[in-house]
Amino acid sequence: MVKFLVDANLPYSSKMLLKKLGFDAVHVRDVKLNTASDEKIFRYAQRQGRIILTRDLDFAAAIKFRPGKHQGIIVMRISYLMTAQQINGILEDFMRNVSRAKLKKSLVILEIGRYRLRRD
Repeated sequence: MVKFLVDANLPYSSKMLLKKLGFDAVHVRDVKLNTASDEKIFRYAQRQGRIILTRDLDFAAAIKFRPGKHQGIIVMRISYLMTAQQINGILEDFMRNVSRAKLKKSLVILEIGRYRLRRD
């Protein structure tokens, strides 16, 4: 099963959407990591076998977070003016159309209507 850790910069409802789609998902608030550093969030996700879902562009640094060397990272590159409903619409469309197998150990940059996926 694909498991996710939803970062604090995404709405709590994104976790609920992922669960509705059949994924195992937790939000950083659920595990008391809502104010944690990127490194703590990353270590937790690795220990728990979870793909990080975030808006934090620091996680897109492939040199620091090398694809193939982690469980997976999805960076949503979207406006901070978007509503939770708009964010979840983009996320749901992506999750319904991407192969789950492609997400593991990949770096995904998700934008409106498209995504880039990097695997090593």
